[in-house]
Amino acid sequence: YVAYYRVRYTYLSFNGTAYSEIYDADGNEIASWDRYKDSFTYNKRLDKNTTYYVCFYGDGTGNYKFAINTKADIYPQTRAEATEVELNKEYSTSFNGVKDHDYVKFTTLDTNAYYTVEYIKVNFGGTAYSDIYDEEGNSIANNSKYSDSFSYSANLEPNTTYYVCFY
Repeated sequence: YVAYYRVRYTYLSFNGTAYSEIYDADGNEIASWDRYKDSFTYNKRLDKNTTYYVCFYGDGTGNYKFAINTKADIYPQTRAEATEVELNKEYSTSFNGVKDHDYVKFTTLDTNAYYTVEYIKVNFGGTAYSDIYDEEGNSIANNSKYSDSFSYSANLEPNTTYYVCFY
């Protein structure tokens, strides 16, 4: 599983702008942000078994607190590693960070049948998209508009694996 790292800081008593940066072991900046708010949370997918450095600084004075936590991403980032899901079962998951892609796959039965792939956004503050691909990687349906739900129904080929990407 891939892990997302959540860097969170909260001003306790601070006047000014706070900044944070994440660097890899070679000193390359891989993420940065500045905030005028009282708190901020940033999720970032990072490589496992790698050292990273987080820098907090500000242009004012005061106190703050911070935490660095992990959250496993149970659905892979690529079609090649897609997780097999069962037909006629509902799944619930979450986007763990910026640009998180969740790939799943399913295999149709050995008879002609209609299949419906759908998602419904729950407690999500951003824009979610989805694509459905055949075995060769050709897109057969997508939702590239802002919407709270997406549904696709079609008579799919028997004994064929299809892939769905939510992002």
